[in-house]
Amino acid sequence: MRSRHQRSYLRIKAILDRARSAGISTGLLILLFYPLDSFGQKNCTNPATISLSSTRGSTCYLTPITISGNTFGGSASSVTFTHNGRGSVSPFSTTSSPFSFTYTPDNADAGKKITITITTDDPPGSACKAVKATFELNVTSELPPPVIVGITQPTCTTSTGSVDLNNLPSNAGWVLTVSPGGLTINGTGTTTTVENLAAGTYTFAVSVSDQCVSIQSTEAVIQSQPPTPGPPQVGTITAPTCSLSTGSVVLNGLPASGQWTLTRYPGTIVTTGSGTTVTVSEVPSGTYNFLVTNSYGCSSIFSSGAVIPDPPPSPDKPQISNIFQPTYTVPTGSVTLTGLPTSGTWTLIRMPDNLTYGGSGSSSTVSELQPGDYTFRVRNQQGCISDESDTVSIYNSSPPDLIITDPEPVCGSGTCDLTSPAITSGSTAGLTYTYWIDDAATLPLENPAETGPGVYYIKGTNKAGYFSIGQVAVTSLMPPKADPGPDQIL
Repeated sequence: MRSRHQRSYLRIKAILDRARSAGISTGLLILLFYPLDSFGQKNCTNPATISLSSTRGSTCYLTPITISGNTFGGSASSVTFTHNGRGSVSPFSTTSSPFSFTYTPDNADAGKKITITITTDDPPGSACKAVKATFELNVTSELPPPVIVGITQPTCTTSTGSVDLNNLPSNAGWVLTVSPGGLTINGTGTTTTVENLAAGTYTFAVSVSDQCVSIQSTEAVIQSQPPTPGPPQVGTITAPTCSLSTGSVVLNGLPASGQWTLTRYPGTIVTTGSGTTVTVSEVPSGTYNFLVTNSYGCSSIFSSGAVIPDPPPSPDKPQISNIFQPTYTVPTGSVTLTGLPTSGTWTLIRMPDNLTYGGSGSSSTVSELQPGDYTFRVRNQQGCISDESDTVSIYNSSPPDLIITDPEPVCGSGTCDLTSPAITSGSTAGLTYTYWIDDAATLPLENPAETGPGVYYIKGTNKAGYFSIGQVAVTSLMPPKADPGPDQIL
């Protein structure tokens, strides 16, 4: 049995043979039987293409569905849409790429699979063929459930949360039902936000009329509002002291769990810690308020004012007003001190022996001071101590020891310096020396630094006016005389 090509060949050969017998050009006939692409003139170099963003979908029979982001290209200049359903597709055709199309189901489409066919055109004179793509649409009697895309939890200042939903019907009004509670929300569009949700677990369903209802969405958990701490409670305040210029305050009522941050105003000084009580130290004098922020980031209102008083004042050093030296009748000295604290009581501290005197008022006289050097400090009623006063010197009340050593003899009419320290060495320290001719020290020696042979008197006086008088003798040695004898002529 001959094939189709063999039979065609025999028929064409017979026609050509008859044409030759009749004198007809066979070349013209060959062109009639052979298409131009047999000679390489009509090959398809730019085939048509279609690309769909999705090839499958689902929709409720009451809800139109739109498929966007599709493209065609190559030699194709347009596409047309056909389907096997009872509904309608829009548009019927388009010359734009990218393109969208929408299928609106009919009630009779419920429970069926609808095939939508997209076909490119076949441009005239082109060797390229039209191409097709199909979209399989499952028409159901229920909607897809809403999709939870975001949850906003309650904050320190907002007690409720919210849930962001999408995947809602795009081409019809819908009703969203919140469970539990049965709250319903009417709306349009593919997204919505359900607000003012108290702490709890929620699911969502969407419906278009009573026949097109989705199943429940996944669960959205709204947490409880984070707790806001109460203001710190001001407890014991420790005031600055004379030795410590800052105070401290005890704060109670802080968050019992987790870490907290305590902020002091003014100054925004931050302290971190845990536990319900803290002592804030190194606080300068002033009025302060505190707020606490718990581990959830929630801050309290301000505490009441905590007043840190000024440090107590340090008194000025005592001032020496009068010094009374010992006398013959009163063998001890005394000093009057002024500039003492005018308010409250005070304590004088005598140094170097640290003997104390209590009193009040701006001045005081300290008596019965034995000979020696003293300084004084004052401590006020708040316990603050002043700097040291100037030195108070009380002199000895008895005649001083005066030790006199006679100087070496002078030669002939030479002189001696009675003011030399060697003559009074060993005497009481600090004496003032004067020089006299008589033992009553009434006739002064005119020039004690150049004194000839004789007996003189030295008076040593201490600062209290007591004195002792001692005798000093200046002797001379005369040079010998030469005696040549009676024979004086050589």
